[in-house]
Amino acid sequence: MGGRGNYLLVETSYFNPPIRFRELLEAVMEKGYHPLLAHPERYTYMRENDYDSLHGKGVSFQLNITSFAGAYGEEAKHKAEWLLSNGYADCFGSDVHSFSSLIRAFMVKCVKKKIIREMEITNKKQLLN
Repeated sequence: MGGRGNYLLVETSYFNPPIRFRELLEAVMEKGYHPLLAHPERYTYMRENDYDSLHGKGVSFQLNITSFAGAYGEEAKHKAEWLLSNGYADCFGSDVHSFSSLIRAFMVKCVKKKIIREMEITNKKQLLN
C-alpha cells in the first residue's frame, strides 16, 4: 500500500493484542515496511498512552469513517474523535466488507460537520506529504 508500496496494513483482535505486539511491529519496520494499524479506535485493549507510544515509534493509524457515526459503539466513537483531534489520524477507511457494512457506511451522514472538516484537513495534509 501507499505511494512507495511500503505500507503494511495490520489488524489485530479487538480484545487482545498479539503476543509481543510491539516487537512484531518493530520487526516489520526493520524489514523496511511502514505499519498501518487498521481501525485502532476499535481495539478495546488500547489506551491513550498506547496510541502515543505506537504513533511516536512510526506506526500509522487508519480510522474507520463509520466509527465517527457510532457504528461500533460509543467507546470506538470517542476514541476515533480523540485520535483525530490529537493528530493521530493518518488516513481513513470504510471497512466495507459486506452489504451490512455498506449500510453502516451511509451512516456517515450522521457524523458532525466539525469532524468531517477535520478529516478533510487531515487528508489534504497527507496528500501534500
